[in-house]
Amino acid sequence: MVKFTLCGVGLIAVAFANADIVLTNLPLSGATLSSDVLFGNRYKAVGFKMPAAGSSYTVNTIEAVISMNSTDIANGVMPVMRIYTSVTGEPNIRKPGSEYILFSSPTTYTTGYQKYTFTATNSLPLLPGTEYFAVMRGSQGANTIEWAFENPRPPYTGIATYTNQFTFNAIAWNQQSGLIGGNSMQINAEAVPEPATLSLLALGAVAALRRRKK
Repeated sequence: MVKFTLCGVGLIAVAFANADIVLTNLPLSGATLSSDVLFGNRYKAVGFKMPAAGSSYTVNTIEAVISMNSTDIANGVMPVMRIYTSVTGEPNIRKPGSEYILFSSPTTYTTGYQKYTFTATNSLPLLPGTEYFAVMRGSQGANTIEWAFENPRPPYTGIATYTNQFTFNAIAWNQQSGLIGGNSMQINAEAVPEPATLSLLALGAVAALRRRKK
């Protein structure tokens, strides 16, 4: 986000980070919790589409409520979060494509349902009018990561629009149709400044430096 501030007789553009919520159904309300059980070759995907008009966004973090058991924690099992592109499937349904934005997983876990934060490790943008999928799986083949959701499932809100859900069971993506809400998640991102805004920022910085030299 960019803020313009009057200073003396000039206009100085000051940029500061202000996270926007791309998609969320957090915080949990305390309703009955259920979960999708995930492992190394069973993935869960939640689709969302960015608004057609406006900025691109750089993802900072994804928060999710997950349950881990003591055996998997002791064996170093961890959840893996990614954002995937989308591709056209059959019949003309968009499904997860390939990995796009990678995230580092938390390093410390406790048993039971807890909220964890995954931090983006690359800065590829979410583009206007484009669909993506937030995808979670386990880090090893036989573990049991549980990605929580509430019953009834609350709808997602945010600047993006929820589109679809899929599971991957070793062979293919399978659509979970009819769901208006889903697994607990919040995607946090920052708008990428437009070129005209960046030009104003540069001019404001130059003006500030000149005043300091006088």
